[in-house]
Amino acid sequence: MAKTLAILATDVLSDDFDTIKYQARAEAAINDALKHIARTTDIPLNQTSSTIPTVSGTASYALPSDFLYMRALTHVDTGQTLSPLVGGIDEYDALVTTLTTGRSGRPGSYVVEANSLLLHPTPGSAYDIRLRYAKVPVDLSGAVELSTIFPEEYGYLLVCFGRARLFRFEDDPQMADYWQAQFETGLAKLRTDLQYRMRPVQQIGGQLGSSSPRFRMPR
Repeated sequence: MAKTLAILATDVLSDDFDTIKYQARAEAAINDALKHIARTTDIPLNQTSSTIPTVSGTASYALPSDFLYMRALTHVDTGQTLSPLVGGIDEYDALVTTLTTGRSGRPGSYVVEANSLLLHPTPGSAYDIRLRYAKVPVDLSGAVELSTIFPEEYGYLLVCFGRARLFRFEDDPQMADYWQAQFETGLAKLRTDLQYRMRPVQQIGGQLGSSSPRFRMPR
């Protein structure tokens, strides 16, 4: 059976939590789990790209509204990769206010500041720059199937995250810590699995078990 938000929320609640009181909290926790995993794991389904056409004399460009973090920035015509400024915005400010003031040309470095991409040197012409980035996952809702935004075989991670949150809300630290540990263990397996998927090697993975009463891992 395809996993949806309602099915996952039912697994989060199991026999431990009242549906009327906790349904909304369970659904919110599932979507928070998706965002947490996206921020800490390079999920292929969350990868995308766009092209930024530069304007001569303009150094700052708005990032896409769903931008989460940078994966790569390259010139479309040459494939040249732009390098991040390791000193961040302070290094960028130092570069544009010292001997390089007024310098323009083909950008070779960048910094992300708030919702903007700052290029250095300032483009001296029109260039197409390919932005590859991780995007914020859309919220799971309605009849949307989990497999469209997240590896379905790891849907149990969202359940573990949700149960940990609800038990913590109920001031049950022992059960909250148990489910948090299950989540962290499964997340480590997900990261390893994804690394192997991106290599020409097949990995035989295991299944996370559970000894907790009154709950069965969703299949």
